[in-house]
Amino acid sequence: ATMKAPLRPFQSRTIKGKKISLAQFRGKRKVVLIFYRGSFSTTSTNRLRALQANHQKFRSLGAQVIAVTTESRSLALQTATDLRLSFPVISSLQLTDLYETYNTGTLMTSPAAFILDKRGNIRWKHIGRGPLDWPRVPRILEELRKI
Repeated sequence: ATMKAPLRPFQSRTIKGKKISLAQFRGKRKVVLIFYRGSFSTTSTNRLRALQANHQKFRSLGAQVIAVTTESRSLALQTATDLRLSFPVISSLQLTDLYETYNTGTLMTSPAAFILDKRGNIRWKHIGRGPLDWPRVPRILEELRKI
């Protein structure tokens, strides 16, 4: 969906303990916020691999990728290490609540993607209706190029 609304700001810590907030990117970079289920999901790990494989394309388009999961910090850290992810990962149930990606029926986060412009406005989002309803990386890059 194309839109232009501000995303609620957040301040958190990455799985490596570094402070991170939307405010630090405002005026500097676009943000691609990706919500994934966890390492138990082959679909999630495959999407994280695809994001990593295309990380330079995101950077060249002026975007910072941030991944969010409700999985425990230790499992998320292991996954990020195994997949050699070079973008920040946050383990947070609060963020999935804040951005309404938490599915109370399945008790898991729905796969989702938000693209924010440099002002922090949501310019595009997709919240999956099920575990396999993910926007593919080429689609995310296509939407990013429009901003």
